[in-house]
Amino acid sequence: MRNQVTNQTRAVARPLWIFGLNLVVLGLARITLLLLNRSHFGELAIVEIGTSLFRGLLFDISIVATFLGLPALMLMLPFRWSASRSWQYIWSRISLLLTCAGIMVVVIDLTYFSLVHRHLGFEFAASQSEFGALTAMAFSEYPAQLLVTFLLPCGVAFYWSKLEFWDERVRSGRRPSRLTFPISLLLLVLGQRGGIDGKPLNIVNSFESGSLARGYLELNAPFTLFHSLRNSRFQATAYMPEHESVEVARSLILDLDSETPVASNYPLQRSRAGGGGRPNVVVIVLESWGSHYVDSIREVVGLPPLGATPHFDALVSEGLLFTQMYCAGQLSIQGLAAVLAGIPSLPQFPWMGRGLEQSELSFLGHIAKQDGYRTHFLRGAKRSSFRLDAIAALAGFDQYMGMEDIVRNTGHEAMGMWGVWDQDLFDELNRVNMEGPDPFLGFCFTVSTHEPYQVPAGFKSDFPTEGPDSDYLSSLAYSDACLGRFIEQAKQAGYFENTIFLITSDHVMRSHVSPGNEAGLFHIPALLIGAGISPGIHDKVCGQTDLLPTLCDAAGWSCSYSAVGRSLLRPLPQEHGVLCQKGSLVLRVEGSGYIVHNLRDTITSKATSAAFDEEAVEQRLCALIQVTSQLLRENRFHRAAALATFADTD
Repeated sequence: MRNQVTNQTRAVARPLWIFGLNLVVLGLARITLLLLNRSHFGELAIVEIGTSLFRGLLFDISIVATFLGLPALMLMLPFRWSASRSWQYIWSRISLLLTCAGIMVVVIDLTYFSLVHRHLGFEFAASQSEFGALTAMAFSEYPAQLLVTFLLPCGVAFYWSKLEFWDERVRSGRRPSRLTFPISLLLLVLGQRGGIDGKPLNIVNSFESGSLARGYLELNAPFTLFHSLRNSRFQATAYMPEHESVEVARSLILDLDSETPVASNYPLQRSRAGGGGRPNVVVIVLESWGSHYVDSIREVVGLPPLGATPHFDALVSEGLLFTQMYCAGQLSIQGLAAVLAGIPSLPQFPWMGRGLEQSELSFLGHIAKQDGYRTHFLRGAKRSSFRLDAIAALAGFDQYMGMEDIVRNTGHEAMGMWGVWDQDLFDELNRVNMEGPDPFLGFCFTVSTHEPYQVPAGFKSDFPTEGPDSDYLSSLAYSDACLGRFIEQAKQAGYFENTIFLITSDHVMRSHVSPGNEAGLFHIPALLIGAGISPGIHDKVCGQTDLLPTLCDAAGWSCSYSAVGRSLLRPLPQEHGVLCQKGSLVLRVEGSGYIVHNLRDTITSKATSAAFDEEAVEQRLCALIQVTSQLLRENRFHRAAALATFADTD
């Protein structure tokens, strides 16, 4: 009997060591992640770390079974021809390629996690159009990591052939028994699913402990990347009866004192009577500006000044500063979707440019054009990155300019990476603003403060070349100087007095850490300044999805629109808040605190006042997710042809 077991073990030696090697790689990667990010996992006790490392095996086995299951089964076929050297060699080499690909993903993820504080996810697909710029940044900013990314697979490939030679001698032509194949198939299916009971293992299962840190430690890079991409289509989330979710959502979003519901079948759509003076509108979205680095907001929360944003801070006395503004997510495209269309980002749901646009939306450009505005969209990066050239046209902007256009028009060279310098971008924005009749809507998205945080030759920074965030602060100071210069140009050109300026950010700096406060990872500056705007401080929690209604109100546009937000120039309900996406999680931030939700349960929360009611906050989060996703899936979020005769005013 012992000899039979030994012979069968030798017959399946190759798939066993292939599986074992991959599990060892993922286990070592998990330990490396823990060691490189001690502050992120510092809240975990030794027992919790040990439990997470052990539970991580479930996710490791699942992803290894998913990708190496077929090669393993082919290596264990109980036939004479399948025991041949050529057949074994083919499937062994396929396994080698998959193993090397997994190792490269793991190494990339270790660097990515240190910057963004979460594993690679479906945002990987959004970066495909930026492959050239990402590759260039990898060579210039992360040469050591890039070297390891290629050397490790080469080392594995070298020793792989030695292991193949070893198991050929061990196997000596032996074939697995006929029972080996079905038993192995059953074990692979169970491993891929993560067990017998319940649904197959997924990312959300890693957060069952209620701890973000434990969840990230349990996961591995290939698993999160694969399942994030596979689950990028939103799955139905029905938390409550439809009428109840609609009632909750409308109570949060609709302002019946200034808006009129349009149609019962489009519950978030409403109309405004308008009647303003048709001022110009300029929206400036600044790349990676976080509130933590803006002195006018640091002052409000009692932090010492940094001195990087003097021009923005000087404008605060002339406008309305939103000290509790939160972005929709950690990707630029998420922030742009929120500002352009009032759409939050939801886990497992396609984003703008990847399917979201299949639902009819009310875009800022179209709303302005309906009131007779000319519209233009300028961005500092390449024209086609994130497919913004197509999105801008879809959003109602008649003129669109990207890096290539600005370089051609100014004759100035672009940055070494990503796009044009902010000064050239703002110069072009000022020129386009002046080249046609009023009123106009100008939309500008900068790029200079993107990693690797460059500044042009000749710009003198007051920040040291070394130290925490020194490169970022220098690029922030440069961007701020360009912003101040643009505002002066607008004043000299004569259109400043009749223009509303909205200055905000797409998201915070990616490597910003906010220990013990997940909401801090989404805290961005926002300033509304110009015609008819009373200066002051707006200290209520609000989000990027509130900006479209706010602009419609500030400009006095007569329009019909849909947005998961409301005008910040009107009184807000006490429960007003914002949805923020972080990978497969979503936050609901309100004035009394916030919760972090995994689409099943609240996994953590934090109260900032005695009025915090976790259960009520979760109900509002679930209602907004349910209504938004359902309306987008059913194309009932907005309808330009909706008739007021179907008005629902209850």
